[in-house]
Amino acid sequence: MTGGNLLPSTMPLVNGTTYYASQVVGACESTTRLAVTVNSSSYLSTNEVPNDKDFNFYPNPVNDVLHINSKMNVVKVRIYAVDGQLVQSKEEKRITLINMNKLIYGNYFVEFTFENGKKIQNKIIKK
Repeated sequence: MTGGNLLPSTMPLVNGTTYYASQVVGACESTTRLAVTVNSSSYLSTNEVPNDKDFNFYPNPVNDVLHINSKMNVVKVRIYAVDGQLVQSKEEKRITLINMNKLIYGNYFVEFTFENGKKIQNKIIKK
């Protein structure tokens, strides 16, 4: 939230910026704020990371299984809740799908690590 307003889900987060989150239940907003600072130094946009035609995942929103298509092997996948808690992790020589049926519905961040060590992060929705 920004001054009591929700951030749009399409708003890009700025590296080094601290955002503050609160919980709203019904019409009641908590007075406690969680500070979240964006640190995107490990997420690079270079030729060493596959582009959109060489890497994709689907469906998004996902019900149970997230499929991964990549010319470069994805060797690790980590899924984080919006509060930054690691909720699921998988590590193999080549990952092509992630079973997400045990996660509750909501927004998550998924971090893909490629065989060259480079990482990218995307937002996913579990429905």
